[in-house]
Amino acid sequence: MRTNELDEMLSGDGTVVQVHPGGTFARYDRPDRPLEEYAPSVMMTTGDDGQIMPEHTAQFVTEVEATGWTLEKGWSGQYLTRGDDPGMHMSEFVGGSLKDHILDTPGLWCVMPLDVESEECPNETDGCKLSDPCDTCVNGDGHEREIIPVGWVVMHRDPSA
Repeated sequence: MRTNELDEMLSGDGTVVQVHPGGTFARYDRPDRPLEEYAPSVMMTTGDDGQIMPEHTAQFVTEVEATGWTLEKGWSGQYLTRGDDPGMHMSEFVGGSLKDHILDTPGLWCVMPLDVESEECPNETDGCKLSDPCDTCVNGDGHEREIIPVGWVVMHRDPSA
């Protein structure tokens, strides 16, 4: 029962859950607290071919951890996933040993989607690459390219920090 409740509450929409000593948890909704305690919006960069390389992961971890959150790493059960990789596959969920770890670790927790920009130019411009500063690739919604979810990440923060 608690697995489903925790997995549903950590739905990947930026909802922050506070885990208390003893493993109880509740939605963290404190309007009197600074906005920094809410989950940061995260985006992973990729190579021109859309591949996430170790240097992209390292940059992503640095950017997220600069916000005061810590990325949980090594929880994915996907084949060939590196132990220092924070990314979870879309088919995975907060359950099993990950759920136990969260409930055993008091603090603030959240799940956020792991998004990348599409390597496809929205205007089908020949030769346009992700690394090009291309003014023709603006697709009208404030993003230069389509945003594609490729997984999700789990983040932890000490509420007193």
